[in-house]
Amino acid sequence: MDDVDEDDELTVSVVTIPSWLTYFDQAGILIGRPTDSDLGKALVALEVSDGKAVTEQIFYITVAPYTAIGDADQNSSILVYPNPAITGFSILSPRDNLKSLQLFDLNGQSVYYREFSTCIREVQINDHVLLPGIYFYRVVTLSAAFNGKIILE
Repeated sequence: MDDVDEDDELTVSVVTIPSWLTYFDQAGILIGRPTDSDLGKALVALEVSDGKAVTEQIFYITVAPYTAIGDADQNSSILVYPNPAITGFSILSPRDNLKSLQLFDLNGQSVYYREFSTCIREVQINDHVLLPGIYFYRVVTLSAAFNGKIILE
């Protein structure tokens, strides 16, 4: 579907989500942690409005049993968003407190380092010193370290 007036501000509303799922409207993301009692398909229905028209997005999330193989991607334990980012980004660790964040440029040089002394699980980075480009991050929590890539536009 094409939107002829592309500069409209979009508003997303939750129509139906399972009880274990939360929609964060500022980030535009769904985050949740189902339990074994939530196995199977879960309906998600969202409405998007530009103030003139409303459309509904419906999809299902399948909750499968936990396996060690499914947990091999350790980056699924943290969330870095938005990615790509324009003016800043957030890091969310739903399972553990954050200890530190380090960013490296494409040459492997450390360009940003921050330690967290309080018990926090989410932090926003709005550092205008970082130039647009691709960076690699290393996030350390109390129990693990996670690596990934963030794009700053």
